Amino acid sequence: MNFFLEVVRRYSFAVAIALLLTPAITVNASAQTQQTQTVPSQGPTEAEAFEAAKSLGTAEAWNAFIANYPTGFRADLARAYLKQLSGQTSSPPSAPQQVATPELPAVELTCDQQPTLKSRESNVPAKIRFRNDSEGTIVIQWIDFNGALKEFGTLEPKAEATYDTALTHPWIAAYGEGSCRQLFLPAPGVSLARIKPESELPKKVAPAPKPQQSRNDPPPLRCAPNYRKVGNQCVLLQNCGVNATRSPEGDCFCNPGTHMMNGQCTRPRQQSNQCGRNEVYSSSMGQCIPASLGR
Repeated sequence: MNFFLEVVRRYSFAVAIALLLTPAITVNASAQTQQTQTVPSQGPTEAEAFEAAKSLGTAEAWNAFIANYPTGFRADLARAYLKQLSGQTSSPPSAPQQVATPELPAVELTCDQQPTLKSRESNVPAKIRFRNDSEGTIVIQWIDFNGALKEFGTLEPKAEATYDTALTHPWIAAYGEGSCRQLFLPAPGVSLARIKPESELPKKVAPAPKPQQSRNDPPPLRCAPNYRKVGNQCVLLQNCGVNATRSPEGDCFCNPGTHMMNGQCTRPRQQSNQCGRNEVYSSSMGQCIPASLGR
């Protein structure tokens, strides 16, 4: 009996506690419901904001997007759209164009300057290209370091030839008998020495008429082609060749170390170890030549 009364007493106490707590739980639930109702609704997502700015397509819309979402992939795209609107689109740099080096004309001098010219230092190498636009065969001559003429070959009409040289080395395009026709100095790089037709060359000034001679005076001396008047004589102009030097009178003299053989000045074939410090060995000529001409 006592056990039963104890159970009833404890049950009554539990029910009383439950009745006391019920209003508090109801109040808290009501408060939570009221708090939930006061939370403002969330704004558009970043993707939605980006699409909205894109649909408007104005600078103000993109600036507003960047202000709210300053970083990320969409922010970079928004800045690109802004540049496009302001006309500042960046284009990839174009590749530099290769500009072909123009061929300069060789410096043309007058044949009257030939006696004062000779090759000097070979510090600045160059190339000279001869182009024969004349109607005849041209002899190519180089004025060496002593002022002597060295023949390097002939050019038929419309033919071309290129030679290694230096800026201070003069070259002559001569007639077949060896007299100067045009005189050139190389320009930097590769220069063109155009051999002009006879009609484009400067007209030679006719000499002043001489006083008439009396009948007792001998007739004036007239030299035939390939001859030059020296004093009161006509001197034959010879084809000197590479290893010879032409005198002002037109005679050919073999260079030191060479001798006349079959009408040409030749020298014993040298070996490459016999060349000097500023020379190179030319296998085609069998001799040592200046290093500036062998490049």
